[in-house]
Amino acid sequence: MDNQINQSGFFRSPDNGLWLPVSMLPKIHDIERKSIFLYSDVFQQSTLLSKLFNKYEVAIKKSPDLDEMMGSAKTLHEEWQKNRCKDLTDRNILWDALTMKRICEAILPLDGNVRAKEILQRLTDGHLRMMKHGYSLAKNTLWELEIWSRAKRAGLEVELQEPDVVWTDKGEKTGVACKKIYSDNNADKSLQDAVRQINDSTTYGFAALDLDEFSPEAKQFVTNDIRVAGKQLQELNGKFLREHKERFRRYFKSDRLTGAIVSTSCITIIKKDGGDMPFFNAQWHVWTHPNLSIEHKRRIESFKQALNRTND
Repeated sequence: MDNQINQSGFFRSPDNGLWLPVSMLPKIHDIERKSIFLYSDVFQQSTLLSKLFNKYEVAIKKSPDLDEMMGSAKTLHEEWQKNRCKDLTDRNILWDALTMKRICEAILPLDGNVRAKEILQRLTDGHLRMMKHGYSLAKNTLWELEIWSRAKRAGLEVELQEPDVVWTDKGEKTGVACKKIYSDNNADKSLQDAVRQINDSTTYGFAALDLDEFSPEAKQFVTNDIRVAGKQLQELNGKFLREHKERFRRYFKSDRLTGAIVSTSCITIIKKDGGDMPFFNAQWHVWTHPNLSIEHKRRIESFKQALNRTND
C-alpha cells in the first residue's frame, strides 16, 4: 500500500499505520515475536531456574509469585503427561506457564555473570505476572534482562552495566537505558531519565521502553488470526509514539538519543477447531529520525538486525 497524505497535507501514514508529521516521519521497523511452547519444555526451564536461584543462594519464596508460577509449570507438565490438560479448570495455570517461558529465556543466561546474585535478588522484589499491573522492581529488572539476553543470543557483545545494558561494537560502546512505562503520566520523565543515564555513561545510546502495562489487566487477547493480535499491539505502540513524538523529536535532533525501542506484549489465544492455542505475542518498534547522523544510523541499524536474528 502506498503512503497516503491526509486532508491536512501535514501527515502521512506508512504501511504500519503510524501517523506522524511528514517533516519528522521516522524509520520504523516492526519486529513481531510469537512463541509457542511445549509444556515439558517450560517445566524443564523452570527447574533450571530454580537451580539457578539455589546456586546463588537467593530465596525464590521472597517473590510474591515466582514460586507459584513454577508450581503452575509443574502442574501443567504433569497434567499433560496424563493427557488431562483439556480438563484444567484453572486457566491461570496456563497463563503462568506461558509467563514462565518468557521469564526463563531472559534469566537463565545470567548463570556465571558477576552480577547474577544481585540481579536475582532484584527479581524477587515485586510481581512478575504479565497479567498483574502495578510498579515492580522485579518487572523493571526483567525488562533489562530481556533486552540483554536477546542481544546476547544474537551474538552481540553486551554487558549489564550503566545505563542498563552496554553494547560494544568495534571498540565503541552504545548504552541501552531500559524503562518500563507504567502510565502516560510518567512516560516523559522515564524518557528523560533514560537520556540522562545514557549521557552520563556511554554518550550514545537507545531508550528501550516496555509498554506492557498499557494492555488490559488480567485479560488475554482472543482471536482466530494471530495477525489481528499483532495489529492491536502495533496500534498501542503507535499511539504511544504519537503522543510523545515531540520529546522524541527533540532528543533525536540534538543527537542525544540514537533511537528508541518500543515494545508491547500480551498473552494471545488463537481459537482453533481442535481447541485454544496459547501464544506469547510481542511487537517491537525500532524508531529513528531520518536526519540522524551517519554514526547513529549505523548503530540503530546494527541493533535492529540483531533483534531480527532472534525473532523466533
